[in-house]
Amino acid sequence: IITCCAYSQYREPPTQVYLLPNVAVTLCTNYLPHVWRANAKSDYLAELTAWASKTDMIYVWDYWYARRQAGVYGAPSIFPRAIKEWFALERGRVKGRVIELCEYYADGRSSHDWADWMYDALDMYVAMKLMWNLDQDVEAMLAEYFTQLYGPAAPLVERFYTELERAWSDPSTKGDQWDWSTCWVQTYPPELVQRTIGYLREAERLTRGQEPWHARVAKTLEGFLPFEVASQRYTAGASAPVRNQQVLVPATEVPPLIDGRLDDACWQSAAVAEGFFDMFNSPDLHAQTSVRIVRDAERLYFAFRAALPDGVCKQSPTPGTRDGRLWETESCELFLVQDKRLYQFLIGPGEVFADSYQPDTDAQYSLDLFAWNCAGATWKTALAPDEWTAELALPLTSLQLAPPSAQTPWRVNFCRNYYYRLPGQPDWQWEPSAWRPPFGSFHNIERFGMLYFQ
Repeated sequence: IITCCAYSQYREPPTQVYLLPNVAVTLCTNYLPHVWRANAKSDYLAELTAWASKTDMIYVWDYWYARRQAGVYGAPSIFPRAIKEWFALERGRVKGRVIELCEYYADGRSSHDWADWMYDALDMYVAMKLMWNLDQDVEAMLAEYFTQLYGPAAPLVERFYTELERAWSDPSTKGDQWDWSTCWVQTYPPELVQRTIGYLREAERLTRGQEPWHARVAKTLEGFLPFEVASQRYTAGASAPVRNQQVLVPATEVPPLIDGRLDDACWQSAAVAEGFFDMFNSPDLHAQTSVRIVRDAERLYFAFRAALPDGVCKQSPTPGTRDGRLWETESCELFLVQDKRLYQFLIGPGEVFADSYQPDTDAQYSLDLFAWNCAGATWKTALAPDEWTAELALPLTSLQLAPPSAQTPWRVNFCRNYYYRLPGQPDWQWEPSAWRPPFGSFHNIERFGMLYFQ
């Protein structure tokens, strides 16, 4: 048997290729656990049907990744009652599956572990049993699970799971989005988090001195405490004021020499954008960043200073490259927007640089936008043991932007991709930060500040 994956850009079945009987295809899908998406079932069924016309040997690789991106770290996705209905769509078609689980912890750390595994324990229990026998009664399975695992605390623990399952499955709180706002404001507001975690705390008190029930309840509570901590972190950032509002860019008679060293006199009187926050308005960062801005009649000049507190730097593997995926390595980002025109610039140590232009922010974003190059842009970087610096000059004539004014302001943000390692762990950890916290993607224009000329 020859196995292969239907994945990414080759996920759809080929039209002019026919598969011999010994070819097994594994569909790499991401429909589950997003059971609330309106068209998820019909889309999945259509995909299965298309591949079933090509081969009788179909397997599935599921990504149960509901808490994998910044903004929803620490958010559970409980859906045991939906699993049978989804697996029934596959009956007679799918021979087996892989379930890949989240490797990001609630605090954003990545690893090769099954992170916060308690979140998935019930879903995985139901899924595993149904994969052996899809005709089982899920309600009876759940009743047995709670009673035999938690004893006298079963009603409280079941109430905890049932409320989270109901919240996760509710499409009215999400539309077709799953991000910071739909997660912590609409799906899991603070009062729901406190109430449900309260059920586990009450169960832990109830079973004290009663083993093995107490140990099991305590372990469950411990496993879900990151949910409470994540809720407090994200909602605290939402309620805190956003301090950075605007930058006023002065003119200079003597522009800087673009050498990456930041020792020119003009930088002393430049506008300063500093005091970065994480993406959700927390000032608790590993690495600090600052940006200075000046202008003359022809160009805008930017100076970046990025601290490397651990003395390590995840540099691009190809120094001097232009328009690479710089957000995956140490880099700073600059966004300039007027009306619906958006310019994005990235710069990092090793003279790496990327620039893109999106003429209409209402249109679909694509990495193809990086085919645009800012004519006449110059840049230089310098790397020291504890920081890296950069200078960037952008010709105003290469930007289709009118001078900023109260009527036609420029929206602006400055962002940082900082990568560091934890002791004893080989993986790079990503710390995104910004002058104006975007509460999600760096591209959240509505969260940008303003830039004016003095």
